[in-house]
Amino acid sequence: MNQPSFPFVNQSNHTSKDVEKYYEKWTDEYIEFGNVWQSLLTPNVEDMIGYIANVIGIKEGMKVLDAGCGVCGPAIILAEKYQIHIEAITHSEKQVQYSNKNIKNSQLKGTINVGKGDYHYLEEYYQPEEFDVVFFLESLHNSCQPEPVIQSVRKVLKPGGILYIKDAYRKSKTMTSQWMKDQIESVERQFLMRLRTVGEMIDILGECGFELIFCRQPEIEASCEANRKFVASKHPNLYLKKPETIETQEDQQDFNQFLEIKAIKS
Repeated sequence: MNQPSFPFVNQSNHTSKDVEKYYEKWTDEYIEFGNVWQSLLTPNVEDMIGYIANVIGIKEGMKVLDAGCGVCGPAIILAEKYQIHIEAITHSEKQVQYSNKNIKNSQLKGTINVGKGDYHYLEEYYQPEEFDVVFFLESLHNSCQPEPVIQSVRKVLKPGGILYIKDAYRKSKTMTSQWMKDQIESVERQFLMRLRTVGEMIDILGECGFELIFCRQPEIEASCEANRKFVASKHPNLYLKKPETIETQEDQQDFNQFLEIKAIKS
């Protein structure tokens, strides 16, 4: 299969429309990765989604929003196990079509309704204080403006409702080498994402009226091995070759880390 081309954009100002175009072009490629598009995964993807469900505290009868749902891989795993109602939202019409096909072919205890929309404006699609849980599984990084996203989440989440975010974060806001800066820029441009520090994200949550429950590395054995294989096949020139002389010990470390954040609407 030929790799679809997608022009680089300035990662500082890419829009929701750019993200929509990206996934319209790349969804067919991501399907080869499976129906759960996560960089950090357990060998059995159901184990990761089961872990997340336990951490969130999913219970029968809950109404849950999957924001940035992809082709509903995680939503289907949850709905197969729990009698819950899941609303799922994605920028991409192609992903809606894949999702509906996947839902139709699944044996669900719960229900899933998937629609096309922009998670910056959740109040335009859902009722005030409609959800017990809103989660982002490696999807919030596609936004250049997370503040309005979290403010929108607050509008549709019930008092005392749970916000869960699993995502990649950069370890430092200031990098010591040009190679490191170029590396981050390459990743952000190619995948239309923004790597923030976890401190920036926690500040946004507090400013938007959420109380932090925890921020930590997922407490389950997982790796990025499957994602590395995908990237190697689809983006062979993504990662820049390390210079022979590494400037500091910090430059030998990965520039990102995967963390999970759980917060409550206060």
